[in-house]
Amino acid sequence: MPRAPHDEMLQGQAAERIAEQVQIQIAALARTYPAWKVARMRHGNGTYGGWLAVRRGRLTTAERGAGMQPFVRCADAIDLVMQLAVQEEIARQVHEAGSSGASP
Repeated sequence: MPRAPHDEMLQGQAAERIAEQVQIQIAALARTYPAWKVARMRHGNGTYGGWLAVRRGRLTTAERGAGMQPFVRCADAIDLVMQLAVQEEIARQVHEAGSSGASP
Protein backbone atom coordinates (compact mmCIF):
# COMPACT_ATOMS: atom_id res chain seq x y z
CA MET A 1 0.00 0.00 0.00
CA PRO A 2 1.53 3.35 -0.96
CA ARG A 3 2.25 5.83 1.78
CA ALA A 4 0.38 9.08 2.00
CA PRO A 5 2.45 12.23 1.29
CA HIS A 6 1.76 13.37 4.87
CA ASP A 7 3.32 10.18 6.28
CA GLU A 8 6.41 10.65 4.12
CA MET A 9 6.69 14.27 5.26
CA LEU A 10 6.51 13.19 8.92
CA GLN A 11 9.15 10.54 8.34
CA GLY A 12 11.39 13.11 6.70
CA GLN A 13 10.96 15.50 9.62
CA ALA A 14 11.73 12.72 12.11
CA ALA A 15 14.87 11.80 10.16
CA GLU A 16 15.97 15.45 10.20
CA ARG A 17 15.48 15.65 13.98
CA ILE A 18 17.47 12.47 14.47
CA ALA A 19 20.29 13.81 12.28
CA GLU A 20 20.31 17.06 14.30
CA GLN A 21 20.49 15.12 17.57
CA VAL A 22 23.37 13.03 16.24
CA GLN A 23 25.29 16.19 15.33
CA ILE A 24 24.67 17.61 18.82
CA GLN A 25 25.95 14.39 20.39
CA ILE A 26 29.02 14.34 18.14
CA ALA A 27 29.82 17.97 18.99
CA ALA A 28 29.49 17.27 22.73
CA LEU A 29 31.74 14.21 22.48
CA ALA A 30 34.30 16.16 20.42
CA ARG A 31 34.45 18.85 23.14
CA THR A 32 34.74 16.26 25.90
CA TYR A 33 37.27 14.02 24.12
CA PRO A 34 39.35 16.25 21.83
CA ALA A 35 41.95 13.51 21.25
CA TRP A 36 39.30 11.53 19.35
CA LYS A 37 37.39 12.00 16.10
CA VAL A 38 33.86 10.73 16.76
CA ALA A 39 31.34 9.62 14.15
CA ARG A 40 28.04 7.81 13.99
CA MET A 41 28.15 4.83 11.67
CA ARG A 42 25.41 4.21 9.10
CA HIS A 43 24.08 1.00 7.65
CA GLY A 44 23.92 0.48 3.90
CA ASN A 45 20.27 1.54 3.92
CA GLY A 46 21.13 4.92 5.49
CA THR A 47 19.86 4.18 8.99
CA TYR A 48 22.15 4.94 11.91
CA GLY A 49 24.21 2.17 13.43
CA GLY A 50 26.79 2.24 16.18
CA TRP A 51 29.41 4.81 17.15
CA LEU A 52 33.07 5.03 16.19
CA ALA A 53 35.87 7.06 17.76
CA VAL A 54 39.33 7.20 16.16
CA ARG A 55 42.35 8.62 17.93
CA ARG A 56 43.72 11.74 16.29
CA GLY A 57 47.36 10.79 16.96
CA ARG A 58 49.41 7.65 16.48
CA LEU A 59 50.10 5.40 19.43
CA THR A 60 53.55 4.34 20.50
CA THR A 61 54.40 0.72 21.19
CA ALA A 62 54.39 1.49 24.92
CA GLU A 63 50.94 3.10 24.71
CA ARG A 64 49.54 0.10 22.85
CA GLY A 65 51.18 -2.22 25.35
CA ALA A 66 49.46 -0.38 28.19
CA GLY A 67 46.05 -0.95 26.56
CA MET A 68 45.50 2.23 24.59
CA GLN A 69 43.50 1.57 21.42
CA PRO A 70 43.66 3.45 18.10
CA PHE A 71 39.86 3.29 17.76
CA VAL A 72 36.78 2.38 19.77
CA ARG A 73 33.56 1.04 18.25
CA CYS A 74 30.37 0.77 20.33
CA ALA A 75 26.69 0.09 19.77
CA ASP A 76 25.51 3.24 21.55
CA ALA A 77 26.74 6.61 22.78
CA ILE A 78 26.68 5.60 26.45
CA ASP A 79 29.02 2.66 25.84
CA LEU A 80 31.23 4.91 23.71
CA VAL A 81 31.54 7.45 26.53
CA MET A 82 32.42 4.69 28.99
CA GLN A 83 35.09 3.26 26.68
CA LEU A 84 36.56 6.69 25.92
CA ALA A 85 36.73 7.44 29.65
CA VAL A 86 38.66 4.20 30.17
CA GLN A 87 41.00 5.06 27.30
CA GLU A 88 41.59 8.55 28.71
CA GLU A 89 42.41 7.08 32.13
CA ILE A 90 44.90 4.64 30.59
CA ALA A 91 46.48 7.55 28.67
CA ARG A 92 46.72 9.60 31.87
CA GLN A 93 48.43 6.75 33.70
CA VAL A 94 50.83 6.06 30.82
CA HIS A 95 51.83 9.70 30.53
CA GLU A 96 52.19 10.13 34.30
CA ALA A 97 54.40 7.04 34.44
CA GLY A 98 56.42 8.32 31.49
CA SER A 99 57.03 11.68 33.12
CA SER A 100 58.03 10.07 36.42
CA GLY A 101 60.14 7.34 34.84
CA ALA A 102 58.02 4.55 36.36
CA SER A 103 56.20 1.88 34.36
CA PRO A 104 52.36 2.06 34.18
